[in-house]
Amino acid sequence: MKALYMVFVLWVLIGCFLRCKERMGSEEKQAQEDPGDQDL
Repeated sequence: MKALYMVFVLWVLIGCFLRCKERMGSEEKQAQEDPGDQDL
């Protein structure tokens, strides 16, 4: 159970980090105004 809890905590932290990174990236893209730069 402890391993599952640690995996869950890591997953949440990574999810928040990726979300923050994505938000920062979208702000940079809006500043550059380059719509042809999205390859997700």
